[in-house]
Amino acid sequence: MRTRGILFDLDETLLRVDMDGFMKAYFEMLAPRFEREFDPKTFTRELVLSLEVMINNLDKTMTNMDVFHADFFPKLGLPEDEWVTRIQAFYSDDFPLLRRFSSCDPVARRVVETAVREGYTAVLATNPVYPRTAILERLSWAGLEPDLFKFITTYETMHFCKPHMDYYLEICSIVGLQPAECVMVGNDVEEDLVAGGLGMKTFLVKDAVRNRDNRAYSADYEGTLADLLRMIQEGAI
Repeated sequence: MRTRGILFDLDETLLRVDMDGFMKAYFEMLAPRFEREFDPKTFTRELVLSLEVMINNLDKTMTNMDVFHADFFPKLGLPEDEWVTRIQAFYSDDFPLLRRFSSCDPVARRVVETAVREGYTAVLATNPVYPRTAILERLSWAGLEPDLFKFITTYETMHFCKPHMDYYLEICSIVGLQPAECVMVGNDVEEDLVAGGLGMKTFLVKDAVRNRDNRAYSADYEGTLADLLRMIQEGAI
């Protein structure tokens, strides 16, 4: 089946990022917003536990945001308007400072722009564990605009996370494509290559492969973003 859609992961695929440094700083910057309720260590532990609940959720009636809010914020004992205000302040004032852990890959923009110009449907298929404001901020760090993508996965809109198959099925349903008409481009063996189980083609970006368990894997294509760019230009994907 002819390829009509290209799904792009963000972190370590379109955006060069030190994920370990980024996540450490993320927790260190967010925890003080709730220091009256939790000490930093307890806050981080409870936040991670709630993130795991969200990632493991398969209830299609609840968005990722609904699941996370229902599990995490009752622990704080705060009225909704209070924690919403603090979270919004964090993402507007603090989150942009995390840009220091990332750098822009100029090839990434060329890849997405070329895909769109060649008629492919482009989707930003980042793991939807962040609100839209945070995902768009990180997208800007990659030198990309949201208008390049037909759809961007965020925790407000998605009901599943990677590596669940339902995450990819939901994307296909939203953009009106069959899995066999799509290619998933990413660097994470567990989270991105799982799409191949649906008949979706996969491209493993070897610039920064993440393979937590050193598992054996199979990808339809492997290479750098420059290799992917060339394949798109040649109609070879």
